Amino acid sequence: GVLPFPAVDGDMFGTFLARNAADFLRRPHARPFFCYVSTFETHSPFNFPADWPFRHHADEFSVPDLTDDD
Repeated sequence: GVLPFPAVDGDMFGTFLARNAADFLRRPHARPFFCYVSTFETHSPFNFPADWPFRHHADEFSVPDLTDDD
């Protein structure tokens, strides 16, 4: 099975990047700028915080019907 990364959301690298980008955006800037933040956490090896596996239960979700287009 897949085991969680031994951390909580606030410790994850993506959270670190998002927090720092948000801090940068809050500061005043004299000139226009482009801010691009990219995280890799949606890709393998799928490290997820230890508190995430129990945030939701399967009975909270409904499975959509399959169609011929699926």
